[in-house]
Amino acid sequence: MSSEQRGHDPTAHRVAHNSADYELMKRVAFRDVPPSREYIREAFRASFEQSEWPLWKLRIVPEPHQASSDTRSKTKGGPEASARFFLVGKPHFNAEGVVGRCTRGYIAVDCQDESFVFLKDVWRVDHPDMPKEGYILEDLNLHGVEHIPKVVCHGDVESQQTLTQLCWLRTIEDETNPFKTHTHYRLVFDQVYLPLSQFGDGRDLVKVIADCIEAHRQAMELAGLIHRDVSIGNMLMLPKLVKDMDDKDVVCYDGVLSDWELCKPICDETSKDGEKVRQPDRTGTWQFMSAMLLDNPYKPIEIPDELEAFFNVFLYVAVRYTPTNWLSVASFMGEYFDGIDTLSETQEYKCGRMKRAAMANGSIKRSDKLLLFVNPESSGVHPFNVIMGQILFWLKARYTLASSSMRQLGSDTVPLNTGNHNSDDQSISAAILGDDPGHGNMSKVVNLDCRDGGVDVFAQVAAALAARAAAEIEQATPIARNLETHHAMHELLMKLYNAKGIKWPKRVADRVPTDCNYERRRRGDVHAGKVIPTSQLKRRALPDQQDSMSSKRPRTETFPHPRHRPCAGSQKAAHPCQ
Repeated sequence: MSSEQRGHDPTAHRVAHNSADYELMKRVAFRDVPPSREYIREAFRASFEQSEWPLWKLRIVPEPHQASSDTRSKTKGGPEASARFFLVGKPHFNAEGVVGRCTRGYIAVDCQDESFVFLKDVWRVDHPDMPKEGYILEDLNLHGVEHIPKVVCHGDVESQQTLTQLCWLRTIEDETNPFKTHTHYRLVFDQVYLPLSQFGDGRDLVKVIADCIEAHRQAMELAGLIHRDVSIGNMLMLPKLVKDMDDKDVVCYDGVLSDWELCKPICDETSKDGEKVRQPDRTGTWQFMSAMLLDNPYKPIEIPDELEAFFNVFLYVAVRYTPTNWLSVASFMGEYFDGIDTLSETQEYKCGRMKRAAMANGSIKRSDKLLLFVNPESSGVHPFNVIMGQILFWLKARYTLASSSMRQLGSDTVPLNTGNHNSDDQSISAAILGDDPGHGNMSKVVNLDCRDGGVDVFAQVAAALAARAAAEIEQATPIARNLETHHAMHELLMKLYNAKGIKWPKRVADRVPTDCNYERRRRGDVHAGKVIPTSQLKRRALPDQQDSMSSKRPRTETFPHPRHRPCAGSQKAAHPCQ
C-alpha cells in the first residue's frame, strides 16, 4: 500500500529545522508588528516554539472559479500551478474526540507574502446540497456583507475522504445509513481573530455583539442566508489601532460573525411544505439556542430565535467575565445554558427550566433573587442591566404570544411558560378560587351560584380567561415586534455604545473556577446532574453533525491580549472607535 492508501496526507510536508521554510517561520515569529497585531505574533511564536510538536508546510489547491478579488491566487496553468502554501506549528484550536468534524485551527504564515493568516482544517460533510463554507463566505463577500471573515483560498485535500459510510451500506442494507461522507477540507482567512471572551471592557463587548447582529442582518437582506448557529465560538473580535481626539493610539474592536457552514437560504428555512432537507435534522449549539427552538425541535429558525441566541451569548460572556450580585456563577451557567427538561412520555430533551422561566417572566431569578450586574467603580445605572432588562421585556412579549397561540390551538407541545401539562386546568381552578395573581379573581366576573338554572361556571371562567388572554395578546403584540427585525436590538446596543458618561464594567478573570464541576463537565472530566449530554449538544443531531464537546461548546482558547488602552473618549462627542 502507498502512504496515501495508509491515510497519509499528501499535501502536508514536515518542515526540517535546517530548511529555508524553518528560517522563514523563525523570522516571522520575531519580527516587529503593530501593537494591535502583537497577539497574533505571540500566538504564532508559541505554536512555533513547541519543540515536541512538528512543523508542517501545507498545500492548498484553490477551488476552481474562486470568486476573489485577490489577484495573487490567479495563476496561469493547471490547478497545481495555482497551489498556495502555508506554514503551521501546533494548532491553536483542536477539537478533541473522534466524533464530529475534527476541526483544527492554525495561525499560519502565507509563503506567498509572509503574512499571518488563519487556517481552518476540518472534515466537512460532503453532501450535494451543502456548499463548502469557502463558497458561502465568497458569496457573502461578493454581496458586500460586512463583519464576516474574508477568504484567501479554500479547497479539499486530495484522496482524503471517509469510507465508513460505504462499509455500512455493505453490511446493513435494510437500515438507514447514519453515517455521512466526510471530506478533508482547508479554508484560509486573511485575518486572525480574538475570541469574544477576551474583550477589553463592557463597551467593547456591546460593540462586537452589535457588529455581529449587523452581519446577520446584511446576510439575510443582501444574500438571503440565515446563520442558524449563533454561539460564542462563532462571534469573534478584530482589534484595530485608531487615534483618539488627543492623537493617541487606542485599540478598538470590530465584531466578526464566523462559521457559516450551517447557514441556509431563508426560503428553505421558512418553507413548511416540500422543503428539501440537506441532512436529517438541523443543528445549533444547545447553550445559546432559543427556548422556543429547544422546546420545538422542528420549528423553522426565524429572526427572533437568532436574536435570542445573540442575547444568550451576551449573557454568557457578561456573567462569566464581569461582576454580578450572584456569587455562584458556575451553578447558574449549568442551570441556564446547559439545563434540560425531559418529557416523561418520550424522554425527549427540552429547554431547561431556568431559561424557559426567564423568557416567560422577563427576568432571571434564583431563589427569588434577581440577577443584576454590578460595577464596583460606579453606583449609577449599569448598562448591562439596561440591555438585559430591555431584551427580556421583548422576549417575554414574544413568549406570551406564543403561549396564547398554543393554548388556542390546543397544542400538545410543552407550554413555553411552564413544564406542567395541567397549567390551563390550574389557571381555571385558581381563577375560581380567586387566588391566581396572574388572572385576578374571576369570581367577580362570573356567577358562581349554580342554583338558578345550572349556570355553566366553567364556560364563564373560560370566556373570562379568553378575554384576559386577548387583552394580553393585544398588549404584547407591539412589544414583540421589536424582535421581528434586527433594528431594535442593534439600535439599543449602539445607543448605549455611543452614549456619554456611562461607566462601563471592566473585564475580570473568569468567574467559573477551572476545577468546578461545570468546567470539568464541559471538558468531559465528569458526569453530573441534569444537563445536556455531549451526544445531544446539537439539537437532535446525528453523529456526523456533531462536534465534540470542546469544538462546539464555548471555546476557551486565549491569545496574548493586545495592549488595551481604554477608549477614554467615551465622554466625548466624537469617539475614534465609532
